Amino acid sequence: MTVCVDFLTPRQTCYAIERVSATKIDKLVTRPWNMYEPDSTTWWLVPSNNWPAYKHGKFHFNWGNREHTSIFVSLYFEKGLDSSISTVYSCAKGQRLILDKTWTWYRLIRDLENSQLTQKLLYLSESLPLSLEMIVNGGYVQDPCDFDPNAPGFNWDFYDYTLDATTQRLMLKWSRTDSGLLTALSESERLDKLPDILREFTSNGWMWVNLHFGIRLLIKDKQNSEQFTTIWSASDLWEKFFQHLTPWLI
Repeated sequence: MTVCVDFLTPRQTCYAIERVSATKIDKLVTRPWNMYEPDSTTWWLVPSNNWPAYKHGKFHFNWGNREHTSIFVSLYFEKGLDSSISTVYSCAKGQRLILDKTWTWYRLIRDLENSQLTQKLLYLSESLPLSLEMIVNGGYVQDPCDFDPNAPGFNWDFYDYTLDATTQRLMLKWSRTDSGLLTALSESERLDKLPDILREFTSNGWMWVNLHFGIRLLIKDKQNSEQFTTIWSASDLWEKFFQHLTPWLI
């Protein structure tokens, strides 16, 4: 089955879900990555007025491919830099990157281990008519206290998996290991091993990690045959996906 949405951009999708969520849970705040290009950039729904919102679990809206014919929506977590290096990242912007116990990253690890989040993910993987993905990327970051826009960026690793509810395994779709910092992911495809791997990442105080659990939805157009297409509204998307993940909007 092909699942489509009528939204044309991540921005439209974000605002549509924000309107639905407003009748269900506490207010979520819409945030763009690039405020000057709102119709082409990534968007978030954040459970706080604070910005940046690195510490929070949040809903994420992005293009699903380079052709911009699909949209990827997800629950999104970030791992910051360890407090032991806070003197290196000493300016105000640098201090915002420092991980502490208030970050939802720790709740992510705990609830994967105690199965609260794991059971939600397995339910979604089994019940959704499309693949549930886990995307992880990470690497070293430039010091924002001494940022040089002309300096070469650090290489990052990228891993994209689909979750198989029957075997409880993460099936690798593709990966790119430019830094080699996330190779622990390739050592086990078992979902129950993920907390240990994330703890290993946490122990590297210099490394930033982004983690998503999400789905890809085609943007409806004339090429999508109605015979094989299900069109989800914002309410459908909320009820079938987002509402199950609201406990981690903290």
